[in-house]
Amino acid sequence: SLSTSRRFAAAVYAAVVFFATPVAAAGRAITGSAAFSYLAPPALLGVVNDAAFRLPSNHGIPVAGAFVALAALVALSTAVLVRHVRGVEVVE
Repeated sequence: SLSTSRRFAAAVYAAVVFFATPVAAAGRAITGSAAFSYLAPPALLGVVNDAAFRLPSNHGIPVAGAFVALAALVALSTAVLVRHVRGVEVVE
């Protein structure tokens, strides 16, 4: 099954990280809205990094919004992992 394959999980993660940023940049360029930056995990981490070092942020995302979006990504990842572990658990 693809959902239990480590290679599939790695490919999905790489696709999200590498392709979300260009999609967010294109959406931001077309619409002029910073809302598309919420789609790119590197942009969210950049906002948190700028806030941690008290640098001016050029992403257009509030720090609280970046924390909430990152928390949602962690929660979603945790839910997927819990489901994956239960799916392959050996029952005696």
